[in-house]
Amino acid sequence: MKIDTKSLPADGADLMPQGRKTGSATDLRRKTRIATWNVMTLTCTRYQVEIVCEAALLNLGITGITEARIPGSDSCRVEDAIILHSGGEQHTHGVAPIVRPPFDKALVSWQPVSDRLLVARFAHRHGHLTVISPTEPSEDSDKDNFYNQLSATTQSVPPHDILTILGDFNAISGSRISDCDSGVVGPYGSGIPNDNSDRLRHARPNHSLIVV
Repeated sequence: MKIDTKSLPADGADLMPQGRKTGSATDLRRKTRIATWNVMTLTCTRYQVEIVCEAALLNLGITGITEARIPGSDSCRVEDAIILHSGGEQHTHGVAPIVRPPFDKALVSWQPVSDRLLVARFAHRHGHLTVISPTEPSEDSDKDNFYNQLSATTQSVPPHDILTILGDFNAISGSRISDCDSGVVGPYGSGIPNDNSDRLRHARPNHSLIVV
């Protein structure tokens, strides 16, 4: 088990192997696997090691973790991965992308936005990949603030970046074609759409996003 709690600054310059440049471009044309998981907590070191090992077994390059519940904003290296995290003062909420090879070497910068939002930027051979990791709140008033903050963060992404949002929106796609729109990929919908579905559906076209 390898744990390095040394902080990784927002320019991504630390915790990189000696002799390697920060933001070493990765090749997105190779098989790239990303995911998002709601784990309820990552406050225990053992949990962090277990989830990094599970991500390695599944060959996941970037995993957006919601409800990480790690206080504050910082980073650490666990095994072969970098865990970035953005949380509050208490053990509540929190997001924590897990970045594994080759994306750990491609990390250019990252920014904690709030205890429900974090953005990280990676270099690839033809430009940059920006990953936003959010967790939607449960109260309606908090949801309005969350979507406003998500919209502002999305608008700040350079226009030529590939944008990926990995998070838990608590939305239900619905099982009928009429429940979805042209911005939804795949025939595997389920359930009955809810308020969160409407919020996500209305936010999607504003930023040319596709729901998968």
